[in-house]
This record gives sequence, C-alpha cells and structure tokens, in this order.
Amino acid sequence: MSRRWLIPGFFLLLAATLSACGGSARMAAPTELASVMPAWQVEQSLGAGWQDPFSFGPYTAQGFRQGWSDGKAWAFLGRDTDQAWQPFEYQVATSKGGEAWHCNCAARVSPEVLGAMAGPAKPDWPAKPSGSLACSLRSPQGILWRLALASGQETGSPMRGVLQGPKLTIAVRGTNRLEGEDSPSGQTTGYVFRVDGPLMGPVGAVQVIDPGLLWLPDSPDQGAMAAASAALLLQHHQNRK
Repeated sequence: MSRRWLIPGFFLLLAATLSACGGSARMAAPTELASVMPAWQVEQSLGAGWQDPFSFGPYTAQGFRQGWSDGKAWAFLGRDTDQAWQPFEYQVATSKGGEAWHCNCAARVSPEVLGAMAGPAKPDWPAKPSGSLACSLRSPQGILWRLALASGQETGSPMRGVLQGPKLTIAVRGTNRLEGEDSPSGQTTGYVFRVDGPLMGPVGAVQVIDPGLLWLPDSPDQGAMAAASAALLLQHHQNRK
C-alpha cells in the first residue's frame, strides 16, 4: 500500500470520526483517563431505541426488558425486595462469545434496600435521595457484583455510590460537568469509577449523554464496569422518556 494512498485515507477516516462526534457535548472526563485510554463510542442500529441492543468496544448490551424474569434475582439480600420499583433487566455479552453477564436493576429503591445492596461500603447518602439505582450484576462465572447509587435531595443532582465485587470496591460518582465549561450543566453527563488505596484514582468513566462514550481499563474488572456502565446508560435514557 502506497504512502500516497495512506495520507488521503487518514484524513477521510479523521473526517468521518469528526463527523460522527464533532459538535457533540462531552463530559469532563478525568484527563488521566482520556489521555491513556481510547474512548469506545456506543453504537446502535439506525432508528433503534434504548430498548434495543447497543454495543461499545467488545461488549453488547441486549435482552432489555421492563420487569424481571426471575423474581428471586435479589434473594441474596435476605430481605423483602418489594420496595424495588421500576425494575428492568438486560444482559451484557462480549464479542468473544460464551455466556453473558445477567443484570437485574431497579431505578427506584427504598433506603433499606439500597443500604443492603451497598453493604459495609455504603456512602453517606441523604435520608431521602431524589433518585437511586441498584443492580445485581452476575458474571458468566456466577460472580456477583452489586451497584448501588443515590443522588442528593435536590432533583437532578448526580448520583454517587459503589460498585462492589467479592474483593474490590469501586467508588462511582456522577458528574454534571461538560468538557471546557466552567458551570455545571442541567443534567448528569457521566460517571467516573475510582478506587482507593496505593493506586488510588480514576480507573474508568462512562459518558451517558449522547454520544455515549466509555473509558474502561484493560483489567480483570473491566467486565463488571462494562455491565455497570450499561445500567447507567439505560437508566439515564429511560429517565428522559
């Protein structure tokens, strides 16, 4: 292949990328992520809605439905889960094939259920948050991760909480900031995943405003963050209906 072809081809590819993303608002993602991780853009079929499959990187979120096919999906909490409202479920598969992550969420939960989902890592949430989200995320190997988020008392304030696995707790914090803007926007623009400890700092992020973007680490915990990111994207767009 000649260099003469490569140069025009490069600019055609660049133009296509800018056409797809140019002019779109972008969350203020941590610079240490955006500078070292390529952003995966959410891809959907033309005319598809958020109830239809969507892909990002090697992952595809599919099988979305209102309600749960397994009424005992949260039996591990050991308490009444009738206080989980607006339930929905979905799966997250990879391009490598095999089994998918099975995810059961509720877009509104009682403080008791939310606290049980967060466990010992429960943040200092307000007594009456204006919004919440809780999910059980089961890996293809049957490993359970829990996602628990709540917002402040002010309507529209970003949610924050935890993504918790058997050996790792990841803080999840919503942001309403846009790249290059000093003032906050009127909606949540995305979420940042952070870990504490010797290597503390941001490890991933998901932009929930259009176009959806994800920065996820090449690590064993990538699948859990991908499954949680799908929940955050779905919850954001369901709330906009």
